[in-house]
Amino acid sequence: MQNKSKTVVLFDTTCRDGNQDPTVHLSAEEKRLVASWLDYMGVGYIELGWPGANPTDDELFENLPILQQAKMAAFGMTHKKGLSPETDNGFRRVAESPAAVICLFGKTWDKHVLTALHATPEENLDMIRNSVSWVKKQGKEMVFDAEHFFDGFKNNKAYALECLRSALEGGADWLVLCDTNGGSTPDEISEIVRETVREFPNARFGIHCHNDCEMAVANSFAAVKAGCSMVQGTINGIGERCGNANLTTLMGLLGKLGYDTGISPERLKELRDLSREMDALLGRKPNKSSAFVGDSAFAHKGGVHASAVKKDPALYEHTNPEFTGNRRSFPVSDQSGASNILMLLKSMGIEADGKNPQVKALVDSVKRRKQRGYTYREAEASLCVLALKKTGMMRDFFKVADFRITDEGKINGHEFVETSPSATVTIQFDGETVTKTASGQGPVHAFDKALRKALRHRFPVMNDVELDDFKVKILNPDKATGATTHVLVSMKNGKTGDRWTTVGVSQDIIVASLEALIDGYNYVLNIDRAPEPETTGFFRKTRLEMKARLAGRHHYRDPA
Repeated sequence: MQNKSKTVVLFDTTCRDGNQDPTVHLSAEEKRLVASWLDYMGVGYIELGWPGANPTDDELFENLPILQQAKMAAFGMTHKKGLSPETDNGFRRVAESPAAVICLFGKTWDKHVLTALHATPEENLDMIRNSVSWVKKQGKEMVFDAEHFFDGFKNNKAYALECLRSALEGGADWLVLCDTNGGSTPDEISEIVRETVREFPNARFGIHCHNDCEMAVANSFAAVKAGCSMVQGTINGIGERCGNANLTTLMGLLGKLGYDTGISPERLKELRDLSREMDALLGRKPNKSSAFVGDSAFAHKGGVHASAVKKDPALYEHTNPEFTGNRRSFPVSDQSGASNILMLLKSMGIEADGKNPQVKALVDSVKRRKQRGYTYREAEASLCVLALKKTGMMRDFFKVADFRITDEGKINGHEFVETSPSATVTIQFDGETVTKTASGQGPVHAFDKALRKALRHRFPVMNDVELDDFKVKILNPDKATGATTHVLVSMKNGKTGDRWTTVGVSQDIIVASLEALIDGYNYVLNIDRAPEPETTGFFRKTRLEMKARLAGRHHYRDPA
């Protein structure tokens, strides 16, 4: 139930502040896409960029996205020293942009005024007042970002507050208090916000936190509790340096606590989709530890935990994972017990008896394999295959009867010459034997290509399966070239976007790789866990539509 007495407005800065992340480079088209996602979710304000700052934002503001309910904001700074709002062309580009909301930042730390602006404190106050007033005369909603406010308050409280007073005198609709360096703590934020709100009881306040001390979310929530009714942040917390307040987490947190943020319960169930599609857009792997939306957010590895959750999830979960579109999982390891195995089997659609000796054998097998170097935290697909084998439920769609890998190396002087290894694989199906040969960029690649050729003969789904990642770890480096290798192979279904990872362990890196590959193909053939094609889902649908529009124009970052 939403708390109608407490409303928090969400102001997203992904397209502007998030784009300052060194690894993020959103095009105008991609910013329009992100804006459509946020509008769909119910975010109140979307800051698109800085008109006049770069060609991308110029292109964006020449053709703004069509949104259903969100207000679009243009970002900029107060007019420059020595100029006026009328004579500062850069300022006017922002103030006269087609956006209905203008967000201007101004200095509120006297050190910045003197060192960065080379202005007097009085000149800065006039710049704030005049800039805000000029924007209001254009009929715009005015959001004033008080840059470095908390550092300014701690250094010279009277002047920081005077900067806010100047913004209010100019007609500012919102005063957003910024922890720009990200160095404040929740107790400092809470105390300063309360004192500032008391100073200006009729003003509306917002909070803008950076994550340099890993406290941006905590600081933002502390500010809300202290009197701020607007929260600024970015999807998945992207931004320069250590990032911004993670708006994805704040949506989940505020929604869980009953705040009215404009995000309906139905839309909150799509929060994980929003987070995942943003990662896909940027070509990033999702953070498994992300609150509310990460794969590990509701993962119960310990046997005691899993047993308790089976009785009552509230014993080890602060909220229902479905609240934000997530799911509960039970990773199996040497710390696990029968409860984890049973819950794993149940997630596969298999009801098993905890007293079944096969289940106990599976638990013992997992613990023994752990001692040999197998880990299943990242390789749940291999665990599923092992569970099916040990419980007698494995369907042997194919068997690798024989394989041969050849590679002839050549040395030209002191340099190795690249070769093309060849692999021949013989597969047995029911009453049929198929042999295929393929060449690759390495022995594992060659084996994989030959195996695919053989499997496609029977299973058309293999045409959609692709290798997504390949990682090798040395378990005992003291053994040098005789060390045991741990191989993780990630695969994906290019049509549905489903992903799974398998593991192989051996002193022979090729054998370890082949074990993981074979597990991966056994998984996709045995476990019907791939989701339906997501083209009807809003987030994936809009991303695919944009991908089609951008085809041939520039590289699109899409790991799916």
